[in-house]
Amino acid sequence: MTFRPLACPACGASWVGKEIPPELRHHYGGSTHFRRSIGIYDIHLDMRVAITCPDCNAMFDRWTGNRIQSVTYSKRMN
Repeated sequence: MTFRPLACPACGASWVGKEIPPELRHHYGGSTHFRRSIGIYDIHLDMRVAITCPDCNAMFDRWTGNRIQSVTYSKRMN
């Protein structure tokens, strides 16, 4: 299961962003709000492997939610 909290486990800052306009929600799977968390992409695995808080820069494993220090081959995604 993917780790998808609504707030940073480290600093408690909300990761719920601005509201998605109703006429565009179908492009976002029906979601009502954007997310502020930053995905960390592993270029060798070709997938997102971690999430970073935009406020405190704490990084968390995508699946377990454990706090991690770095990802070996990563690229920051917004």
